Amino acid sequence: MDVLSPKSRQELEAELACLRSRLGEYEALEALSRETGEAFLRSLEGGERCRERLDAKSEELCNARHQLQKALGRYTDLFNHSPIGYFLIDQHGILREVNVKGAALLGQSPEHLQGAPFAKYITPLARPAFDHHLQSVFAGSSGQIELALDTPDVPALPVILETSLIEGMDEGTGPLCLAAALDLGSRKQAEKALAERTEELARSNEDLERFAYVISHDLQEPLRNIGNYVQLLSRRYKGRLDADADDYIGFVVDGVMRLSNMIRELLTFSRITTQGRTFEVVDSGAALKDALANLESAITESLAEIHIAPMPEVQADSTQLISLFQNLIGNALKYREADRNPRIRIEARPVGEKWLFSIVDNGIGIESRQFERLFMLFQRINPQGGIQGTGIGLAVCKRIVERHGGQLWVESTPGQGSIFYFTLPAAPSSH
Repeated sequence: MDVLSPKSRQELEAELACLRSRLGEYEALEALSRETGEAFLRSLEGGERCRERLDAKSEELCNARHQLQKALGRYTDLFNHSPIGYFLIDQHGILREVNVKGAALLGQSPEHLQGAPFAKYITPLARPAFDHHLQSVFAGSSGQIELALDTPDVPALPVILETSLIEGMDEGTGPLCLAAALDLGSRKQAEKALAERTEELARSNEDLERFAYVISHDLQEPLRNIGNYVQLLSRRYKGRLDADADDYIGFVVDGVMRLSNMIRELLTFSRITTQGRTFEVVDSGAALKDALANLESAITESLAEIHIAPMPEVQADSTQLISLFQNLIGNALKYREADRNPRIRIEARPVGEKWLFSIVDNGIGIESRQFERLFMLFQRINPQGGIQGTGIGLAVCKRIVERHGGQLWVESTPGQGSIFYFTLPAAPSSH
């Protein structure tokens, strides 16, 4: 076995130390490389996440841009197709934008008007007032001004301009005055036509009421004479002629009585608006009590049960209120089932500024197909049922309620009964 010399051993140890040093360097380089690679991979992953977030933001911005374009399209459509004329005017009085209706008011196209002075289309007398108003708008005071437009088609067209200050639509334009033009010419024509029509209807109603009053009033006396002579014939010749003659005289007497009742109620109907009293605070309970007193015989005869809830104070014509209760309760007593006694319940409850009254009965009821014609003149709800009536009572009720600014309607089930509802204005501080 060879034995190494001391020098060779030293050299070997030196080389070994060198190798160990280089190995440490390699290990350090490898660790650095590994850390660098991991950091690079992490940066790649972070970059991918950033790219995903950027893509999401880009999609979100695209959606927002799309929605903005849709909103801008809706605004443009609303602006251009509005039935009101719109003008965007700068502080120098120059038209920056005009919609279709506004251009039509000025008798020009929207493109032709852009850049033109608005005062050019105002009558000379109105221009100073408009200039002053425009200055006030740009000073922060919105409002309205009435003036006349000088247009090729309609000279001195009256309009009202509603004005307010808005931000400019483009950069550098500054604030703008938004003016909305309301065409008073068309409105005044419509108001004039409506006033003429209303006046015509008022005259027609007045003539009809006067006609109804004259006819019903003037018919009373000759009808009374006919009735007197027919009753005289009945007393003097009853039994002295044959049975047919007695029947004929009876038919004439009944007919005269029915006609007299119809004329009397028609006279009442015609006087509802022409001779009604001034509205005042009325205790509806007291009016109801008076109506029941007038119906005492019918209530006693029919063995009716009547239940009354607390009644409020209303703003009404007391006489007409009594008539209203009397007609509605009288109908409940009249149109009853033969095999049961009438049961009537009268209540009231507040509804806004009015009182809603209800009269509930257990009578014969009304078919729904009759509801529409129920409150018309001379329309009987049971014309073939042998129940006496003129067909005017419910028309009177409707006229009374409408004179008081209320409504009258019915709900009913045949064979079970009816509920008549009506509204009357509440007395001050009573609801």
